[in-house]
Amino acid sequence: MSGFTVPQCAERISRRLSIPRRGHVLSTATEIYAGPLRTAVELLSIGLKGASTLLPLHQAGLTETSHLIIPRSRAEKAARHICAQWILGVSLGFLTEDSDLNEALIWFDTRNPLLAALHAIQPQTVKRVLENLAPVADPIAFADLLPYILDPHGPGSRLSVMRNASTKVARAMRRAHGVFYTPADVAEHMAQSALDNIDLSPNTLRVFDPACGTGVFLRATLCTLHAQGADPLHIVQNCLFGMDIDPWSVDGTAYVLLHDAISLAPEVGVSPGSLWQSIRCNLAVGDALSLDPSRAPVRPRLFDLPHENARFCIADVFPAMSDAPNVIIGNPPYAAVSSRADIAELSAAFSTFPARCSLSADMHPLFFEQMVRLSAPEAAGALVLPLSVAFSTGQQYQAMRQLIEQTAGSWRFSFFDREPHALFGEDVKTRNAIITWNRNAFDRTSRKMTGPLLKWRGDDRARMLHGIRHTELHSSIVNGIPKLSGSLQADALDSLTAQGANLSDLVRSFSSTTLERTFVGDRKTVFVGGTAYNFLNVFVRPPARLRPENGSLSTNTMHGLSCATIDDAFAVLALLSSGVAFWLWHTLGDGFHVSRSFLEDFPLGPTLFNGVAFEELSSVGRSLWQSLQSCPVSSVNRGRSSLSFPASRLRDQQREIDQIIIRASGLSAIFVRELDSFINSVVFAMPPSEADAYAPEEVFVG
Repeated sequence: MSGFTVPQCAERISRRLSIPRRGHVLSTATEIYAGPLRTAVELLSIGLKGASTLLPLHQAGLTETSHLIIPRSRAEKAARHICAQWILGVSLGFLTEDSDLNEALIWFDTRNPLLAALHAIQPQTVKRVLENLAPVADPIAFADLLPYILDPHGPGSRLSVMRNASTKVARAMRRAHGVFYTPADVAEHMAQSALDNIDLSPNTLRVFDPACGTGVFLRATLCTLHAQGADPLHIVQNCLFGMDIDPWSVDGTAYVLLHDAISLAPEVGVSPGSLWQSIRCNLAVGDALSLDPSRAPVRPRLFDLPHENARFCIADVFPAMSDAPNVIIGNPPYAAVSSRADIAELSAAFSTFPARCSLSADMHPLFFEQMVRLSAPEAAGALVLPLSVAFSTGQQYQAMRQLIEQTAGSWRFSFFDREPHALFGEDVKTRNAIITWNRNAFDRTSRKMTGPLLKWRGDDRARMLHGIRHTELHSSIVNGIPKLSGSLQADALDSLTAQGANLSDLVRSFSSTTLERTFVGDRKTVFVGGTAYNFLNVFVRPPARLRPENGSLSTNTMHGLSCATIDDAFAVLALLSSGVAFWLWHTLGDGFHVSRSFLEDFPLGPTLFNGVAFEELSSVGRSLWQSLQSCPVSSVNRGRSSLSFPASRLRDQQREIDQIIIRASGLSAIFVRELDSFINSVVFAMPPSEADAYAPEEVFVG
């Protein structure tokens, strides 16, 4: 390799196939190249079965015998290595689409142990392998999509199954292990956020991804550190560490980092194979939940336990790490703990997995706790997690938020909706949270900063990620993390929740019902849709003329709030139809479900209003209902009709209710304008700065 130079990867990649956008799905782009690769691997695997020359490129790690490890045959792994080396050579410009597999293995290492195995394969099989690989040889696409192309699972998204039912098996495998593609821009944003908040030399950092997959986050970290002036060869050999239960994913990570190191370094000086081995030494096959910090108390007879129950000191698994990682980054598995032999050990080690947790408990809270447990005293971290970390009342999530309260440092929470576009792209529609954390030697308390639940359109991803602003929280987050934008919203939430008012004081009982039953309901009952998006669906008994005529009515659950009087019912309708209510629901919930607990704990009630104000509220509610009946929305989904009454379409009347609430609760008069901006940002998926421009210039709450 001495004397060879290649352009830097930033110059080679003129288009980012690795970033979702409008009309561009990451898994679809990947499959153009990954599909032929899987076929090539399968052909080679068949040809290599029974070969006596399959020498492993890297010896098994400390925990590779655990029953949790994904099994992969030696033939399959050898086939993947051969194909990966061909792809790397083409991507880096040392090979062309006409190069054969023998050239690729020699380029990788003249003493490549796979050469003998390759020579034992029938020439016709090798020819068929190249017939699959050569037509998709695209150095730029290979470079940008490398972690996804090397991912062994295959397509397995909701979208892929809709298009091709045969991908259902791959989807089941991905879901079982909680594995999904993380777009490059998300990984880069997280790497930048973590590294910006730690005051250590790039060359002295120890960065760990506990569920590294094929290296998306370690790649992003390398590029970020290189941009800060670090030597890429030093970084990949001394600073980046990873772990995964899939042996090939770990090997694939080494290829991704090898590719980028060669791309970024002006001169490597050793064979790709030698550099690959050096990188691979810092990657382990195993379950990261089995790791304990180096400073953890030694447990008696720990290593005498059956192997799958064993726990390991992180410094023993990664000797080159020497002590503890300074940065932990990644996308933990979105999967259940399920049946495993070390349940008792997990319960003893993790506060986020109490003894009475079931096997259906989520795994990602434990990975979150590992970020805290394993980190050095001066550290930073960034994890992408489901949105449930913010609002779930489950025991695991309360324990997780309690851990945040008890852990010194600065915590930042960023939240992402799934519509119009999702953080992971259109093929994986999830709501997510990115949690970043940093701690220095002087931190003694937990400082918490939150952001809003962001909506954006596909072409606005970059602006959305770079425009996230956080607001400091001063109250406990154990029961939930509010999603807020700015101190005005934070002050309003604190003020409303501190006054002790409650909607339950106006409601005699809460029940569940259906749309069909609302047409014969009590006039003193207020109905609230069980789901929402751009508005809360709130109404009283609708007239028969509004009953949808197309198909059967929706059987989705609705909430019924029974009141003592009609006046009380219209006051409840007014409160729940307000912009304040929509903002509270978006701030405290998940942006989709309207839960019974939200309604029962809703912090607006009769104690806020004097007699005159309450009469005004009820009167405005009655007037709003009259107006809503003239603009209902009827929709049909799978043959069932729904009916809704969006108060946001009558913003002037909704704003009148907001003004009554704001006067009664003592909020700042300018909060009405804040609500206008908020509603625009949600309904039209606008950046906050643009949404603010659509709010009225002057709003008086007289």
